[in-house]
Amino acid sequence: MIVVYITTSVVGHDIWAFQVPLIGYELKHLMIISSIAVTTLSMSESFSIILLEGGAGKNGSTIAGTSVLSPVIPIGTILVMAYTIYKKSATHIFENHPCLYIIAFGLAGAKVTNKLVVAHMTKSAMSMLDSSMIGPGMLFLNQYFNTILDEYLVLWLCLLWTLVDLCRYSVFVCVQICDYMDIYCFKITSLEKEKNGRGTLSSRPVTRSQGRKKKVN
Repeated sequence: MIVVYITTSVVGHDIWAFQVPLIGYELKHLMIISSIAVTTLSMSESFSIILLEGGAGKNGSTIAGTSVLSPVIPIGTILVMAYTIYKKSATHIFENHPCLYIIAFGLAGAKVTNKLVVAHMTKSAMSMLDSSMIGPGMLFLNQYFNTILDEYLVLWLCLLWTLVDLCRYSVFVCVQICDYMDIYCFKITSLEKEKNGRGTLSSRPVTRSQGRKKKVN
């Protein structure tokens, strides 16, 4: 892709309309065909490894001991709901408000992706259902009951829910990491080292669990 961008910026986009002799195809068509061929070859190789290894990826990698294909369920659920709502919308919610629509479902997908990364790094189980699906679910149920509420309003509610849910999860993960490593969130400094160096803890904000420990002591 970088080569394509550089070539376009140097030569111009007209280069891709050049018709290759003997073949009869334009250069852009050859690029598309070659990209599809390479992608198909790479995917077939990866899927053959997954099937032969019983669900494990390359080098035996798994998602918390499960198949590397297991995240397809939560991610696929969000994608299916996004497509279904787009096709069944009586008010053409996607065409009229594409930015809101993409951001709302993008935040829901981001939450699932973050959970996937955490599950992979900590080798913990990842649930198939997630609270971020409640937002798209509101749009889905609203359509199921013949749009009893304005879809534009429900889309805003979906956006707010997914945003708050993603922020809540991110804060929760950061708090757990800080508590476990005994550090501040925005400064990689051990609380114990600062206590030994200054005699007392600084007045910087501490996490909730650290505050409870301080009260107990």
